[in-house]
Amino acid sequence: MKYLVVCDLDGSLLNNSGKISNYTKEILHKIDKIGHKVVIATGRPFSGAINIYNSLEIKNILITDNGGSIHHPHDKNFTTIQHFIPKKITHKLFLETKKFLNSAFYSDEKNVYAYKYDPRLQMFFSSLDQRKVIDKPLNEFDTEATGIIYLVKTDSIENFEKYMIESWKNILSFRMWGKDKKHAIYEIYLSHISKASAIDFTRKKYNILKENTIAFGDGINDFEMIKYSNPGVAMKNGIIELKLSADQITEYNNDEDGIAIFLEKFFKLS
Repeated sequence: MKYLVVCDLDGSLLNNSGKISNYTKEILHKIDKIGHKVVIATGRPFSGAINIYNSLEIKNILITDNGGSIHHPHDKNFTTIQHFIPKKITHKLFLETKKFLNSAFYSDEKNVYAYKYDPRLQMFFSSLDQRKVIDKPLNEFDTEATGIIYLVKTDSIENFEKYMIESWKNILSFRMWGKDKKHAIYEIYLSHISKASAIDFTRKKYNILKENTIAFGDGINDFEMIKYSNPGVAMKNGIIELKLSADQITEYNNDEDGIAIFLEKFFKLS
């Protein structure tokens, strides 16, 4: 019986130093060698994930951009899949929500496309400091995005969410990453695209049954894949909402090899 094992990176597979421990690598390699497929699924863009993927040295599919992009760096016959928000939607969305915004941006492998760019938002994309920031209204860009980050004024949250639901139902979805007294941080993405949709493609590609899919995550962007998988496993250090939705919770956190310890027991490797 073949399993697909899907691991989020930050807060899950990576420890608090941003590394994959040798013990975790050893366990994942054992799983791979006995015929299962270990796959990374991250919210990071490809450029922010590829070095970690290479360090793991497991040559399977790589899911980035919260499911918006699917790559296979070691299969020259694999056509990279990328789901972009059409620029006419990005432009219309920006023009109709500009009054709610303090800042907004998205990126590709070379540039950050920003409106009133706020450097504090670098936490949402790896290696942004290595890219050129082009700052102007989003409706002036021709480049399409797999997802967009919005910094919404706190007093506009209710109106912004109402607008999104009423105007973009079944086209765009949004998730709030956090808020303070001044603003809330939102991610906007295509409604039909998530880590779960990318996992569904991946397990079919590998001819693995849905009920043999295991996924590990810790954050708000992991809800869909945790609900999709069997079991869907929340990290001990994950947000409470995800733990309530998960089938199981790791006994140990991301800094204690939580995924590896769970998998060693699940596959009876010892």
